[in-house]
Amino acid sequence: MGEEIGRELAELRRKIDEIDETILKLIKERAELAKEIAREKIARGLSIIDRDREETVRRRWLEKAEKLELPKEVVEPVLEAVMKYAIMMQVAETVERKWKDRIEITIIGAGGMGKTMYRLFTTFGIRSTIISARELAEKDIEIPQGRLLIFATRPEFFKERTFLKVLDKVRPGTVIMDVLSVKERMFNIIDEECLKRDLEYVSAHPLFGPTMLVFGENIILIKGRSCREETFNIIRNLFSDMGLHVIVLDSAETHDRYMAIVQVLHHFHQLSLMRSLEKCSRDAGIDVRKLCTKSLRMTLKVLDRLRDVLRAVIEIQLYNKYARDVRRISIENMIKLAECLESCEEDIDKAMRCVEVE
Repeated sequence: MGEEIGRELAELRRKIDEIDETILKLIKERAELAKEIAREKIARGLSIIDRDREETVRRRWLEKAEKLELPKEVVEPVLEAVMKYAIMMQVAETVERKWKDRIEITIIGAGGMGKTMYRLFTTFGIRSTIISARELAEKDIEIPQGRLLIFATRPEFFKERTFLKVLDKVRPGTVIMDVLSVKERMFNIIDEECLKRDLEYVSAHPLFGPTMLVFGENIILIKGRSCREETFNIIRNLFSDMGLHVIVLDSAETHDRYMAIVQVLHHFHQLSLMRSLEKCSRDAGIDVRKLCTKSLRMTLKVLDRLRDVLRAVIEIQLYNKYARDVRRISIENMIKLAECLESCEEDIDKAMRCVEVE
């Protein structure tokens, strides 16, 4: 009897495996058709992005899902990912035609952001090379003479001799780019070295982590004094053509002021929550992962991702000179909120007013 049940279970799982493979093949086939559609649009001079068509597809998916009694919560995330990938494949067709023979990119730094940038460019058919910063420091590696040289390295790399050796090897007119999360500490140093060598400097900050589905994500660009306006527009158009939302800021100082709120404050609360959850759970002798609500489960996933990039998060906390100010404001507001809530007793309406910003 047990063997028979085991065979039936194995057969059912085999069928599921077959269905899973079919689903994956269909997603791949759908993406290939999207690329063919892109070629037709290009040939006819039509826009790649068609919001009306996207809405039609979305409505059809949800209508069919309802008929099949599939929950919207299951279908919508799949639809979002599939559509985003299809759009990106269509955009990639345009980008490759425009940029393939126009630009070549070298990325120094094979960590998380370096690999992310490398995948970004190769996905869009742009010739790219990635070199480990550590190997570069230890060996005499030839630097490909591309149009754009991106340093996806830690901040301290820009104070090392290796950085200057690399700049000395590249030809004049090369665009130098960093992807640092904190700009003021290094921006002027990099810009000055570029000015000395007739290189052009653009500072970038991709506001996304390791992902291939970059369409619609944000990237910040800051023009160095060494960069000509024409060159800056070329770099801006490159990222814009790849479907990124390009935000141009006027200075490294402006960038760091914004990031103090966008990153420092945000991460500070996540770090604080992570520590508080661990301490409260330990003191109470409970495992919150076994008891957590759906909302907390989602939060714990965010905190797990935070741990994966903890060094970068701490660097931002330490290096952004406006970090102390936003942390102080945050702590003051948390104390005021706690005091306000404690004074409300059981008055819900009064407690609701506690969250209002003065």
